[in-house]
Amino acid sequence: MVVVASRDRQRCQEEVRHLNDDVRPSRHALPEGRYAMAVECDVGKPGDLERTFDEAIERFGRVDVIVNNAGTAERADLLESEPGEFERVMRVNTTAVLTSTQLAIKDYLRNRRPDKPLVIINISSCYSAPADHFVAGGSLPAYFASKCAVNSLIWSTLQYVTSESFRSKYPNHPVLVYGIAPFGFESDMLVDDAKQDGFETTQEWAYANNPSRQLGDPMLIGELVCKLISDEKPYPNGEILLIDGDNSIDRLQDYYWTPKPKAPESK
Repeated sequence: MVVVASRDRQRCQEEVRHLNDDVRPSRHALPEGRYAMAVECDVGKPGDLERTFDEAIERFGRVDVIVNNAGTAERADLLESEPGEFERVMRVNTTAVLTSTQLAIKDYLRNRRPDKPLVIINISSCYSAPADHFVAGGSLPAYFASKCAVNSLIWSTLQYVTSESFRSKYPNHPVLVYGIAPFGFESDMLVDDAKQDGFETTQEWAYANNPSRQLGDPMLIGELVCKLISDEKPYPNGEILLIDGDNSIDRLQDYYWTPKPKAPESK
């Protein structure tokens, strides 16, 4: 069962219709409209997040997986960044991740069957990776700081749920937390970024900015999420997975790699 939550209720409802009509697996056969539901939610408002969790739990009984995917950015350099805008970006990109993580774990401890893990997946950014510190820090200070903070929240959550005190108080209640750090994937935010950078299309932007010269397909992120919540558990708890079209490798080469001089030819 799936809850699709966004500020855009119409788009949520369209996606829910698609899930209910075309994607609903037969093993989850439920009355019409029960496989997925739409909830209008602005994650920048704590009350909206709490209401979304309440509606999901009332409808489906509990929360098994949470994917924190909402994001925003402020297009300003370091000296132009306004405190109010900085706080707005942090509220959406970081504080909402903390709030939803707290709500999910509290519900898990109240309603979950022992040995059935809760999975938390936070969408970070390649701009939180060390190789991209040189790129993002000056032009996107709020976004850069918020996504680095998301990574820190992943590690803080991991430390909490694997601590001796948590495990002794809640035995057999595993919590898995992961991060996905993408770059150059098709999205509404990238459409805006491309226009502000002077490109007519996102494909032109990708050709100029991504070493792979192509856009990432959001379905790849979806497939990775499905793998993370599957029984395979292919990655260690707390892993942050970088999928950025070789962008970080390219940056590392630019900033850290210097060709060694050729040895003089022997005569």
